[in-house]
Amino acid sequence: MLLLSRNNALLSKWSGGTTAQLMIFPESSEYKDRDFDYRISVATIDDETSTFTSLPDYHRYMVALSDKINITNNGQPVQLNRCELYEFEGADSVESFGKAVDLGIMCRRNKCHADIRILAYEMNETVPQDADYAYVAVGHAEEGPDGIVVKSQSAVVVFIDIIYDLKLVKPDASHKEMWEKAMAEFKEAGETPTPSGINYGVDVFEDFLKENERFENMAFITKSEETGNMISPSTTMFLTNADESKLFGAVSCRKFLTEKLRERGGNIGYGVVPSERRRGYATRMLGMFLDECRKIGLAAVVITCAADNVPSKKTILNNGGILYGTGVDTDGEEYERYYILTL
Repeated sequence: MLLLSRNNALLSKWSGGTTAQLMIFPESSEYKDRDFDYRISVATIDDETSTFTSLPDYHRYMVALSDKINITNNGQPVQLNRCELYEFEGADSVESFGKAVDLGIMCRRNKCHADIRILAYEMNETVPQDADYAYVAVGHAEEGPDGIVVKSQSAVVVFIDIIYDLKLVKPDASHKEMWEKAMAEFKEAGETPTPSGINYGVDVFEDFLKENERFENMAFITKSEETGNMISPSTTMFLTNADESKLFGAVSCRKFLTEKLRERGGNIGYGVVPSERRRGYATRMLGMFLDECRKIGLAAVVITCAADNVPSKKTILNNGGILYGTGVDTDGEEYERYYILTL
């Protein structure tokens, strides 16, 4: 769980008052440069009449923290009550009337959007913590043993999940930069990149493309000259954002299975880069990829995972996985076998 508050915010002035920036991403971006993907802030409106900054590249969300906020959007009057959510385009002509405080979220259009929910705003209400998401506490709120506890009448706790607009693409030469960044992230975390199809064990992007093409174009199961193991034709796709500038993860599908792979390994392997885990991307990626499996003629796919890998099991079950077997590896690790129908 990420708990954001004004206590450690970056303060700045704007034409109608002050803004406390709680979060901006990427962290290296600057609001003034308009190069950020999303920004979370609390604005204090000090002037009786003020004009919102035009941000045509962004979609905006506004949660009223005052008892009432009066604005006009392109000349149309809008009144917001406390803790009411309002959405508008950054290019809209918005004016506010009267002093007020609001929570604002800006998301770059065609790149990401926000899921926002007001969770608690009464004295001594407790919001259960979930490690997957960020929360904004405005006012006096504290972390207790059971969650976030509202400790003043003016406090508000807001759930915020920034969701990137994602798509699956086949790797090509234009993806070099984002692939290299992802490999560096796995290395920094001390992890082997997963699935194996995200790099095929090589460190140079051009070598990866050659290996990817080789596996894509294989017609039959083949014996590997390097390891002696039987390898299967496979297809790999990257999970990326709308402009294909960030690699979130990858998913691969073996088109044929040996008896050994049917027992442990299965058709599908997937992985999410360390910084983007626990945000539901694996579930979305697998669900999107099942359509690709259907296109290549697979009516069902086999997926295996370690018995104690709870996140992976949730991903499989969320996509209709059915447990049909268990086993133990030669190294003593217990695993489970699932199948998913694609039709």
